This record gives sequence, structure tokens and C-alpha cells, in this order.
Amino acid sequence: MERDQPPAEASRCPICGRPTPADQFGFVECACGWGGPGDPVESARGLSRRFTLLDRRLATRIARRELARIARAKRAESASSLLYIALLSALSALIYLVIGALLVGSIFLLAQYVMQGAWLGVALFSMIVLYLLWTLFGLPSRVHGIVAPSSAYPQLAATLGEVASQVGVKPPKWVILHPGAGFYITRRMLWGRALTPRVAVGVGAASLGQMNDRELRAVLAHELAHDQHEHSFFGRFFGGAESALFNIIDAMHGGIETNYKGRTARMRSSTSSIGALVGVVVVWIATIPLRLLWLVFHMIRLRLSRADEYEADAVAVECYGAQAFINALTAVLATAETMRGARVGIRQEMAKRNNPNFYSELRRHYAELPASYLGPMRQKTLRGYRTLEDSHPITPDRVRAALALGAPEPPATQPAAPAYGVIAPAGSADTETIELQLTRLLFDGGRKRRR
Repeated sequence: MERDQPPAEASRCPICGRPTPADQFGFVECACGWGGPGDPVESARGLSRRFTLLDRRLATRIARRELARIARAKRAESASSLLYIALLSALSALIYLVIGALLVGSIFLLAQYVMQGAWLGVALFSMIVLYLLWTLFGLPSRVHGIVAPSSAYPQLAATLGEVASQVGVKPPKWVILHPGAGFYITRRMLWGRALTPRVAVGVGAASLGQMNDRELRAVLAHELAHDQHEHSFFGRFFGGAESALFNIIDAMHGGIETNYKGRTARMRSSTSSIGALVGVVVVWIATIPLRLLWLVFHMIRLRLSRADEYEADAVAVECYGAQAFINALTAVLATAETMRGARVGIRQEMAKRNNPNFYSELRRHYAELPASYLGPMRQKTLRGYRTLEDSHPITPDRVRAALALGAPEPPATQPAAPAYGVIAPAGSADTETIELQLTRLLFDGGRKRRR
């Protein structure tokens, strides 16, 4: 995707009035926190705008320091220093201990209620114990895709082998073809196939029709780089602690606020609703230490999660070039947007043409779009507004970092080929059968398919 210059009207910030020329990569933003034309903060008012702009300014300072470091070093540096990881590990252990203490206390109270025969208390604390167990361990989830050995798709296996040799890791033996647009890597317990977790690469079939083989290799290199640097392990351990604590705080607030709103709706003229209001205040005060612990941990972990993403991006850029990586990134984002906005229309076209294959219809949809529309559509994906809540860099910052690395573009040894053919199963050169299975997965509510 070629980068377009910003429109002329974007040369002055509508928030503070300062000139905002495009940077060297063609993006427009302002130091006050405005992120370019169409930024939602333009319509915000009062405290909402003040808090949003403060959040943006702080997030922007962090992002610009990271980008300056990458541009200066010409590489994405890992954040996994021994002292830093030790600090995150200590905070994670503290969070898990807090949740464990809540779990033990809840089990003790549950036992007390059982012995007393207080069944309302038993029901309440049974739900609390189950919720705490869920926050710690989660629930088994079905795979929304086709799980299979990579050898079931020879072209994909060959591509993964080539990419793995470039990245310097062993090629994954399992793939998950799913009907969406995204790519990911996971260590998944494949029940019935293995007793230990194995690396599996998730491949979004919808995006394959919008990228060529070099772009596919770039996005696969990004995912394999996460495994190479053990990002998935740290992400599960540290991210699990953060999300578990957040879920507990959110549940405590949600429960008492729902109770207060329900009482208020039923007894607006009764003073008993004051008790519920007091409960809301007490819960907010009681969770302040937990909220502070979560906030401190989140802010510290930001550095690791963002550095991991830049590091994986850098591997893809060094192996296959910045342009291939950027094209792949925008292809995934544009396809995801199409899946959200045009899926119903594409399904209607399938019915008109009596075509049961959503993916061939999606490729037709893109082929029939005017050439002048495709560039701006990709350009729209290069939008994002920074916030301290986000654990990943926004897309424009990932593009900035990829271009700032200055990696030479590898010469094209052969013409680029469409990527969607890599999911052709063994013994066939046609993707029709796999795409029909994925179409059913897309529209039937996500029933699990296994090969």
C-alpha cells in the first residue's frame, strides 16, 4: 500500500490551532493529543475532552520515546531485562496471592454456610468461588476453526517452513484455519492429539484473498517471532494476572451498582435506597487498593507488551521488507472492516449467484471495487488514537516503526502470487472444499470442526 499525503485541511489542529504538518511518514497529529482529521475528541466537550486529551498526551509521549529509540537504534529493543521481568513477576505473584486469598476466604465462608444450612449464602458463595476460579483459570473454549496438522495443507506447510527458517524457529506442526481475518500464534492443548501443549498458528482465511505470498510470509514471520522470543509465555502469565484482577474489580462494581440501580428503580420514594448508595460508596473505597495495584501493574506492563509487538514487527520487516509487512497489516485490517460492514451484503450476493462459498464471493467483491477506492480503503485502516489503556501500539505507530528500521527491501525473485491457494488440502489444488467448511463455520454459530 502506497502512503498518501494527508489532506490540506489537516494542516492546522482544530483543538489548539497550532500548525500540524504531516510527519516524514505522512501522518498528521498534534502534541495536544489530537490525532488527525475525524478524531472523536473534536466533538467531545467539558471534562470528557480534558481527560481524553490528558490521556492522549501521556500516551503520545510514551509512543514518541519508543519510536525515537527504534529510529536511533535501527532495531526494536526487547524490554525483557532481568530486573524488569523480576518486578513484573513480583507484582503478578502479589495479584495471584490476592486472588488466591479471596478464593480461600470464599471457600471457607461457603463451608460455614453449608454447615449452618444457610442455602442462600451457599448459592451466593458458590457463584463467587466459581467466578474466582474462572478469573484464574478460565473456561475450556471451543476452537472456532479447523484444527489440523500443517502437513494437511502442503503449500501452507512449505510456506511456514520457509518463514520459520528465516526467523530461526522450528516450524509449527499445527495450524488453525479460522473464518475471520486475523492471524495469531498460541500454545493450545489439542485434546485427543497430544498430552502437552503445542504451538499452533491461527490463519485468517478471509485475509488470504487480499494479500500475496510475500505479504503472507511477512505476517507469519511476525507471529513466529512472538514464539521465538517467548512472548506468548510472558503474555499468558502477566496478562492473566492483569485481566483476572480487572475482572474481579469490575464484578464487584457491577454487582453493587446493579443492586443500587434496581433498588432505586423500585423504591424511589424510600429511604432504603440510601443503604444501597452507601454500599456503592463503600465498595468503591474498598476496591481503591485493588484499582491502584491494577493501574500500577498495567502501566509497568505496557512497556513489555508494546516492545513485544515492535520486536515481532521488526523480525517481519527484516525478513521480508517494510512494504510487504505494511501491506499485510493493512490487508488484515481492511478485511476485518469489510467483514464487519459488508458481510451481510456479500451473503446476499451469494444467494443471488447461488454461490455457497463466502470467500470466493469476498474475492469477487474486492475485484469489482473501483481501483480508486482500494487505496483510500487501505488508508483508512492506518488510523488510531493513542490511549494508556491500550497494550499494543496503534497501527500508525507500527507503520512508523517499520519504516524507521531502514531495512532494505528484499529483491523479488519471482512475481507475487495470490496467497489464498496455500490452504488447498493435500491431494488437491483447489481451496473450494476448505472454504465451504469455513463458510459454514462463519455462519452456523461457530461449531468446532476438526480434521
